Amino acid sequence: MKIFYFSGTGNSLAIAKKIAAAFDAELINIASAMKNKQFVYNDEEIGLVFPLYCFGAPKMVCEFMKKLKTPYVDYLFTVCDGAGNISGMFLDEARRYLQGNIREISGYYLRSVTNYLPLGDIPAPEKIAAILAKTDIAVDKIIRSISARERCDLQQGALMKALNKTVLRLFKIGFEKNVHKGSEKFSVDFSCVGCGLCAKVCPAQNIKFETGGPEWLDRCEACMACIHWCPKRSIQLGSSAKKGRYHHPGITAEELFV
Repeated sequence: MKIFYFSGTGNSLAIAKKIAAAFDAELINIASAMKNKQFVYNDEEIGLVFPLYCFGAPKMVCEFMKKLKTPYVDYLFTVCDGAGNISGMFLDEARRYLQGNIREISGYYLRSVTNYLPLGDIPAPEKIAAILAKTDIAVDKIIRSISARERCDLQQGALMKALNKTVLRLFKIGFEKNVHKGSEKFSVDFSCVGCGLCAKVCPAQNIKFETGGPEWLDRCEACMACIHWCPKRSIQLGSSAKKGRYHHPGITAEELFV
């Protein structure tokens, strides 16, 4: 089994690691695969783990799915984590973009800690602990379901399926069209020490250091890795200075380096 993951602050990686451990699976960073242009994989069981972005999969994940080549897959599962309500669009995207001979595609969704500062603040520490505990239980259930090769369609009703193909799809198209422009909203203050960690954790390699501090390019994925991993809280996004910072307590920054 191979499990591909996309992660900025560690939530999806923590989930992917637990599933991989249960099945002795190989973990592959989608950002690294995109960087190295590695898209051909041969395995009968494949998993994709990623966060929910604007009702669906992150843009980079969608691009990876379009490029992924698999001669034959007996069972493919997607696991999406997010803080909002599920729409199931990410499963529709997987079925739309994935190519090759794939017999079965299932989808799972679970709640995790939010990291998207434009839409709110980070929860209090005790609430984070409670959310992560529930996430851990949910992952155990997903592991049992994957082991049994269950088909999971997320139990979407007719209305939600219709919204996924119309209104929510339009929102997602707009998000993908503009997400790379998100870099324009980041800034750095005087407390930056030039450690370069923000550039190392960026899955899109969207940050460069030429003047002693970070400079953002034009391929942002809105993963929030740079702002949350900065050890000095030097990176700001709009009015984020007073907001909290978060990365998964079980994941190190080095595990996210591309």
